[in-house]
Amino acid sequence: MGSSGRLDFHLKKLEDLITVGGDGRYRLTRGGYAALQATEVIKRYGWQRRAYILNLATYVVVNAYAALNHFSLRIWILLPISTAWLVFYTYWTKRRGAPT
Repeated sequence: MGSSGRLDFHLKKLEDLITVGGDGRYRLTRGGYAALQATEVIKRYGWQRRAYILNLATYVVVNAYAALNHFSLRIWILLPISTAWLVFYTYWTKRRGAPT
C-alpha cells in the first residue's frame, strides 16, 4: 500500500501517541493509551453531566413557571418536592463521583 503525503503529515502529528513496531504495525504509546482511556471516560460520564444539567434546568423552569403563573397552594407543594429531588440527585451524583 502506498503512502500519501496527507497520511504522513497526520502520522507525524500523532508521533507522541503512536509508534511503529518492529513488524511495521502502528502501536499506541503510553500517552496514546492514556488519551484513549480519557476519551472512554468522557464518553461514559458525559451523559451524567448532561442529565444533571437537564435536571437543574427543569427545576428552575418548572418552579419559576409555577411561581409566576399559578402562585397558589400548588407552589407550596411543588417547590419542596422538586427541591428535595434536586438535593437528592446532587448528593447521589457527588457520592458516585460523577462530574457535575
